[in-house]
Amino acid sequence: MTWNQTANQWLKNTFQSMENRNFRVYAIGQVISIIGTWMQMIALPWLVYKLTDSPAALGMATFANTLPMLLFSYPGGILADRFNRRKILIACQALAMFQSGVLAVMTLTGNIDMTSLLVLAFIGGTITAVSFPARQSFAPDLVEPERLTNALALSSAIWNTCRMLGPALAGVVIAFWGEGVCFALNAVSFLAPLITLHMIRTRSESDPQAIIERKKNGGDGQNLLTFLKDPRIASSLGMMAIVTIFGTQYNVLMPVIVDKFLHGSATTMGFMACAGGIGALSGSLLVAGIDPKRMRFGIGYACLVLAFAVLILALSSSLLISLIGAYLAGAAAAVQLNCGQSAVQLAVSPGARGRIMGAFSVSMLGVGPLAGLMAGGMASQFGLTITLCVSSLAVFVFTLTYFYLMKFRIAT
Repeated sequence: MTWNQTANQWLKNTFQSMENRNFRVYAIGQVISIIGTWMQMIALPWLVYKLTDSPAALGMATFANTLPMLLFSYPGGILADRFNRRKILIACQALAMFQSGVLAVMTLTGNIDMTSLLVLAFIGGTITAVSFPARQSFAPDLVEPERLTNALALSSAIWNTCRMLGPALAGVVIAFWGEGVCFALNAVSFLAPLITLHMIRTRSESDPQAIIERKKNGGDGQNLLTFLKDPRIASSLGMMAIVTIFGTQYNVLMPVIVDKFLHGSATTMGFMACAGGIGALSGSLLVAGIDPKRMRFGIGYACLVLAFAVLILALSSSLLISLIGAYLAGAAAAVQLNCGQSAVQLAVSPGARGRIMGAFSVSMLGVGPLAGLMAGGMASQFGLTITLCVSSLAVFVFTLTYFYLMKFRIAT
């Protein structure tokens, strides 16, 4: 086989889900909306830091935004198994548009304060918590079962492509027009998924028997404790929680890293986030071609790279080196996330995918409040370098434990 034939085969395998019309339409709406979402994700912590000049305040904002993931993700997964996921997503997109609009108006009129930011962050987190399991388990409604892993990886690739574009655009917008315009653009961007979701009719919606089956599956008695009895699921969820608590603290503290280590601005922060996005896109495309049987090994190797990347960010005062660290961190986190997500979805029946993604959401984002408070508190008490070094060491130690358990306790 020639190099061109090999490359063409790789492209065909990697982007196979794009042959599905529903998936293509859904992807278009997601690209536009997620760019706006990333702009708000950059603008919000920058505004918090500008108002307070406090790492602890960044931790509080992260706590407010991610606490709902702990409280409402699993109930959101139950809803995703019992009701129409497309309609759940439409409702959540409309509510998110309203939340961003309020945030934009308050910021642009100068009526924003820390209390308002915390309340709006909590509301936004609640909307995300309810919609996340439906969004993550929506792929089986769009593509054939044999393309599920590919569709999940491409969905992540879309997210991470926008992670490159959104932060860079946010840095420019903040520099010239301020954070409020970022929030306003995010509100407008929700029109795209609202339109495309109305254009989609999933296979389950055209099959009355599938509707009956969905309602039956929603009450099949499987719950979080049932899932945790499966060592494949428990290990994947456990590593996702460890990465969230320790491996993402650098994201919480990114405004401080940019300010104290790199002596940069909002534009610099946008470049750092963009580098992480490029890395995450690379990682997502890598997973799109991975054999599903190797997913759990991918989780471990990715976490080792993440530990190294966080250490780079802890010790670097060079923008170039920090950009490399952000790239590696983004790539490693994407591989870990996509491998973990695929592993748990393939380990359960189709009717339980909403709930397993609710459980995955708790591990991925629900423990975020602890990460935010730990990051802000430790950075204020012990300094930024020590905080990031401890985070790196924790990820490294837990990853070695994961490899040990996978080798001796978890069937391959």
